[in-house]
Amino acid sequence: MINALLINGDFPTLNSLKNSIDQNCPTIKICGLVSNYSDINDLMKEFKPQLLFIEKGKCKNRCIELLKKLNSFEGETIIVADEKEFAFNAINFRIGSYLLKPIDKIALVNAVQKANKRLDIKREQIEKKDLLDKIFNNQPGFELIGIPTIDGLEFISVNEIIKCEGLQSYTRIVTIHQSCTISSNNIGEIAKMLGPYGFFTPHKSYLINLNFLKKYHREGIIILQDGSQVPLARRRKLDFLKRIKRL
Repeated sequence: MINALLINGDFPTLNSLKNSIDQNCPTIKICGLVSNYSDINDLMKEFKPQLLFIEKGKCKNRCIELLKKLNSFEGETIIVADEKEFAFNAINFRIGSYLLKPIDKIALVNAVQKANKRLDIKREQIEKKDLLDKIFNNQPGFELIGIPTIDGLEFISVNEIIKCEGLQSYTRIVTIHQSCTISSNNIGEIAKMLGPYGFFTPHKSYLINLNFLKKYHREGIIILQDGSQVPLARRRKLDFLKRIKRL
């Protein structure tokens, strides 16, 4: 879901816009209606919206001043106006899309979809920047490991790996991002790579990160924090209990 604020000095008009969004844009969560521009800074801090719908009210100049104030906003903004001239002028203020009144449902959905895509791109850019910062700043506890795949190597943060599952001569590696990487190495080779980082082999087909333990059942089942269950072989039980006592 995308958190959104609706902004306009004319409250009845805001309700009409909210109804259109609720009916046609299920990915949008309206977290606030702003009719008093003086409240905008407090509401931005409280709700941390990713998307703003700014509807031009009766006072054009007040809306322009608001756009200037929000020019540093890192999310997406959609302008709703009743005249093309104002909508085109608003593009100068880092506006993603504009809608002309009366609002067309298809145009509204298209504008929201475009905002969604741009937000996804921004998130990816932030994640890549954070990853590079961690690599170059050599933050404690952050280790990248090159996982052999059919195409080459895929670099994964060791502390983001939840478990590895053997698939005959391949290995499926599951991370906290709910993504899977298929390695061309078998589970034994992956265990040698990850063993020094505190990983444990509870069963010949599994390798787990002990930092992601959630529960252990005496019947021989380990439950990880992502909700998945991993079998614990009888011959590995004593070693497992010793390891978790040291955690």
